[in-house]
Amino acid sequence: MVVGSPVYAQSFRSSWITTEGQRCRVWDPDPKPNETVTWSGDCPGGLADGEGVQQWYSGGVPGNRVEGVYRRGHLLSGVITYPNGDQYIGALPDGVRTGHGMYKFANGDRYQGDFRAGKRDGRGVFTWANGDRYEGEFHDDNRGGQGVYTFADGKQQNGEWNYNRLVPSPPSGHDIHLTRINGVLTAPVTINDTVTLPFVVDSGASLVNISADVFRSLVVQKVITPADMRAPHQVRMADGSERMQPVFVIRSLRVGALTLDNVTGSVGPEAAPLLLGQTFLERFRSWSVDNSEQVLHLN
Repeated sequence: MVVGSPVYAQSFRSSWITTEGQRCRVWDPDPKPNETVTWSGDCPGGLADGEGVQQWYSGGVPGNRVEGVYRRGHLLSGVITYPNGDQYIGALPDGVRTGHGMYKFANGDRYQGDFRAGKRDGRGVFTWANGDRYEGEFHDDNRGGQGVYTFADGKQQNGEWNYNRLVPSPPSGHDIHLTRINGVLTAPVTINDTVTLPFVVDSGASLVNISADVFRSLVVQKVITPADMRAPHQVRMADGSERMQPVFVIRSLRVGALTLDNVTGSVGPEAAPLLLGQTFLERFRSWSVDNSEQVLHLN
């Protein structure tokens, strides 16, 4: 089924399905049991092509209706109307919301902006039926990154967002004393008020990073719980390379006497160094390391 519901997950069981009546094949990015589909357009070579309408059914019950443009059985763009009254208009490569589009909710809410793998991801504007409005960055279907939330009464919240929460700005002027371990300066980091570990300050890492073995230990100790986990993310490493890694939220990250809430972290390979990356450092206007004094200055 074409992006089967307002739940934005994408299936990895994609396959072809043959339409009822015309016997025309179309690509199904999210197959479901007992589903069928009809097609109103042309079918050269046995594949849906050009403009047309798909009507999906589940056990004979009408589901998504797709008015779109197809090429050799693959959906490119169009309008999806969902059974609950929601509607999506925009890019639909292979039936998955990816690119620019607009999602209109039946309750009057609306999002217009970037999508990735079916989820709000990138820059966009979300407008609520009550008059509230958020404009800025989204990640994993949530407000994530820089953005401005404007309430219907005109009041605003402006700053860094993490999974729909505005990240509090830390107080300025903090000095963190560092310890040299094996020739490298490290900062004492306490995770979720429980475990303190030495982290290397590294602006080349996009996220705070822990190794897989440390992650397992923290899970066993219930320092990290299933509720803290988020969707995997493409993470930039200290050497400039990128890799897909598990992502989680550190509910409380304390460095010295300074505590930050809801810091995004990632899980690296076995025995990887513990890195205090950009999701920590970007909370500050400026920072520097005094090697001679072995101090991390945060402002």
